[in-house]
Amino acid sequence: MDAEKNLNFLPIAFLLIFIVFFFGCFHTSGEEINFQDARCQAMNKTFAYLGRDSICIDWEKYKALPPLYPLTYKNIHSEFVFHTITGVLFYPSINSYGFRGGEWAKEKAQNKSRIVVLGDSFAFGEGLDDNQTWPFLLEKYLNKGVNRGSFEVLNFGYQGSSTTEELRIFEQEASVFSPDFVILSYTPGDYTPAVLHRNLIHFLFNEENLGSRASNLQKIYLPKISEVLEEEVPLIELMRLYVFKPILTLANQTGKERLLILIFPCGGEEIHFLESFLIENSFNYIKLSDYGINYEDEYILSPDDLHPSAYACEKTSEILGRVVGDLLEDGLN
Repeated sequence: MDAEKNLNFLPIAFLLIFIVFFFGCFHTSGEEINFQDARCQAMNKTFAYLGRDSICIDWEKYKALPPLYPLTYKNIHSEFVFHTITGVLFYPSINSYGFRGGEWAKEKAQNKSRIVVLGDSFAFGEGLDDNQTWPFLLEKYLNKGVNRGSFEVLNFGYQGSSTTEELRIFEQEASVFSPDFVILSYTPGDYTPAVLHRNLIHFLFNEENLGSRASNLQKIYLPKISEVLEEEVPLIELMRLYVFKPILTLANQTGKERLLILIFPCGGEEIHFLESFLIENSFNYIKLSDYGINYEDEYILSPDDLHPSAYACEKTSEILGRVVGDLLEDGLN
């Protein structure tokens, strides 16, 4: 009788063991990673790599500080110059709101669709004239023919920003313009919040010149912090926290049907994780590599600078124009 009871219990025991094993091995969540500890380890390893002593960061004190970087160019110093990563100067127009382009009216005109662009230097138009950037060309494309004057595109691109910081730009700067549609551009490495790291360096060293990308501390520390952080935390976890979560938050504010993700060419696991997330959550997105746009020849500024060329921006605006026009015609406006 006892043997029979033991046999009856075996399936239940095996089931319990399987459940524990399954959740132990396969259940992962961004909340399980202590990102502050991982970032602290990344800083310490960076210091060791550069011959400095390690340091324990007072995270509560750091979090209590107001953001050092407002993520606009509103109050840039009169001596501030824009230059590409290869040192070539360019001269963008900056409006009174601190973003690229001419002046904007906060109140939207009647019978006009307003599109907001969020992104980093690829959206800002590094190395290009105002009329060569893809947000400018997108507005021009959408306003052709019978649609003349029906669309306006506001470029909130900010050099060096990541998806996390672009969400902050939308919440603090762009949302007050009541856009009908939002385009969020994603470029390789946007899972690493570079501006957050600049704040960290400023916090630790009281470096006053970090507003300029010429800052020596920024040049030395930023690449190494990002490299070590990626060694400490699995890529999927970085993307869950710094990409997926901000996109979901943005979609909750704009409406998923009014949001389009524009993906500049990425490789490996990064594009796999991103595209899987977008498909799983039914987001509208464009992958420019599907249209032949890459980091070669006429599509880049130079062999040493992979930012989009004027030609790449022209092609990007045409691709976007067709897709956005179709989405708006389907009843989004």
